Parts: sequence; structure tokens; C-alpha cells
Amino acid sequence: RIGNSNPFTIATQSNENLKKYTLQIPKWPEDLTQVSFLDIIGIQIWKPEPLMIIGRALEGYPAEQSGLQAGDHIRKINGETINNWSDLVQIISKKPNETIQIDVIRNNQAYQYNLTVGSKMSENQALTGFIGIEAKPIEWPETHLEVLSRNPIITFKKACIDTWKLTCLTARTIFNIVTGSLSIHNLSGPITIAKVASTSLNAGLKNFLYFLAMLSVSLGVINLLPIPTLDGGHLLYYAIELIRGRPISEKMQIFWLRVGLVCILCVMILAIYNDLDRLW
Repeated sequence: RIGNSNPFTIATQSNENLKKYTLQIPKWPEDLTQVSFLDIIGIQIWKPEPLMIIGRALEGYPAEQSGLQAGDHIRKINGETINNWSDLVQIISKKPNETIQIDVIRNNQAYQYNLTVGSKMSENQALTGFIGIEAKPIEWPETHLEVLSRNPIITFKKACIDTWKLTCLTARTIFNIVTGSLSIHNLSGPITIAKVASTSLNAGLKNFLYFLAMLSVSLGVINLLPIPTLDGGHLLYYAIELIRGRPISEKMQIFWLRVGLVCILCVMILAIYNDLDRLW
């Protein structure tokens, strides 16, 4: 429903209770790469809070250099008790280049470490702190896990349906950008593609393969646009030839070929500009 501001209905189910709600998005953000659809409609998906246990202390970062280790249970920062990972992140991010004191429990013994918080520039150009630790992987409760098993025939059918949905989504997005319903800031180039590929790979092989499939479908749809130099442009020439009964003159083909090249070049420049603008 990207770019569509008409009301839509969502259904929720809790135990056996099914409820429906009508929502509406009055205005879409200019750049959808910076916000998720759920953030736009104001929904936050529940997930278990990470334990206050260090899963990994990154080598060469302040935490590892100070002596913190994987398996340490963080209890306090500067004498203040920390109960969840979100509070830990907020406190550290607000103390770039400051020295802090961290109390941990290791093998039922208390340890205390002093370290200097590192600093880096965030996406909104603000200085933020970090110490280089990762939380212990989240363990989801059995009640929130579901195992799906499909035979090859059903899987192939599901793959075809998902491919068609991605194709329609790409086509609608292009249409909305052309008509002005979506901002041209949503165009992305090679830099954004590389960043998303890296993020999806870190999230697991399944997410990376899904990203590759989505990218392939998007490129396929774009390649079929009726623009000279693309396959869609050649199909357009064939359609015109079929209607006219004779091919387009070579002079006109060269002219529209140049127009198509200019259009593609402009789109590429705009996409790369958007990528650089997001980095800055």
C-alpha cells in the first residue's frame, strides 16, 4: 500500500478473539528507507527483552580492552542499577568520550571495571557513545514460535505468489514515484543496495537470499519499462511495428535510444545523489 492514503483494515487475534481496526496514513514520509511501515502506522512488534548478559565483547573496543568478557552479567553503570538492555544503550550513547564504571557478575563473583566510552557520528550527525558489546542472543518463548513445513509443490506455489506480490509492489512504487504520490528520495543506488545487502547478510542466510530475490524481481520489472535501451523499449518497438506493419526508421530508433540513455543516466545520478545524501 506504499503511497496509498486510503483507509485500510487490519485484523488481530488474541487467543480466540478476532478484532478488526481501520487505519489511515494521512501523509507518507518523503524517504521510506529511513522508517519502517510499522513505525508509520504506530505499531511496535513485541519481542523479548535481551538479557543483561554480554554475548560478545568486540575485539579492540573499549569493553574488551577494559576486561569485560562474554557471559558477564551487567548490573550497574556508575552505581545505577540497569534492568534492561535498552536503558544500557541509552546511557552509554549519551556519554561519548566519558569514563564510566561498570559492575558485572562473573561466575557468581562481583567485578568492577572503569572504561572510556568511544564516540562516533550517528546518522543524524550527533556524537554518540559506544563500548563494543553485543547482548546474548534472545531466547523466544515456545508460545511465540511456529514451525512451518511445506512440500515442494506447495512451496513452489508460495514462491510464485510471493514473486507476483513483489512484482506488483515494485510496479506500484514506480508508478507512485512517477505520479508524485511518493518522493523521488525513495530511489536508491548502489551504495544503499550494498548497505542493505550487508545488513540482510548479518541477519542470516534466509534474509540475504530474500533480499537477492527482491532485488532480482525489482531489476526485472525496471528492465521491462518501455524505455529505449531497456528490453521493455525493444518490446515497445516490436508492438509499434506490429501495429504499423513496418519497423520504425533507423533514424527515429537512434533518436529515442539517445533519449532513453539520457533518462537512465538522470535516474542513476539521482539515485547516487540520494545515497550520498543519506550518508551525509
